[in-house]
Amino acid sequence: MKLLSALVVLQTLLIAVLLWKIMELSVPVVSAGPVTIPAANIEQPTQSASTSPATEQQADLTESQIRRIIRQELATVLNDLNTNSALGGQADAGDPIGPAEYQRRLDLAQGQLDYFVEQGNISSADMADLQSNIARLDPKSRQYLLNLLSRAISSGDLEGHF
Repeated sequence: MKLLSALVVLQTLLIAVLLWKIMELSVPVVSAGPVTIPAANIEQPTQSASTSPATEQQADLTESQIRRIIRQELATVLNDLNTNSALGGQADAGDPIGPAEYQRRLDLAQGQLDYFVEQGNISSADMADLQSNIARLDPKSRQYLLNLLSRAISSGDLEGHF
């Protein structure tokens, strides 16, 4: 019993020493005052490249100004992404197809899926071919067929792996 008590005391002392060392190593937090950034790194919408300020000048930015700049940059990036995704949904990697060709691709993928569900088994090579055909469809049709495929595998109607 004395040994157990001694071990508990020793363990408590070691934990206290470790906590003391951690507190010594911690760096005090600096107040959230203005941040100083070289003015050459800040894009001003009214300035052109030829009238940018000298690199020795400093610009004091408050937290709200930094947040505003970040919001503007994020909005620009999100608009670019939305524009690119909207264009990507209209054409298949720059290869515009007609409605007849698209319908043929849809029928092919749907027919393959129906065939493999009837068979009850799909090999890895056939799964890759099916996924390749599904990938050529628009996002809504692609999502619909992938949902059908995952339901068939989950329910046991089709044995295979994604």
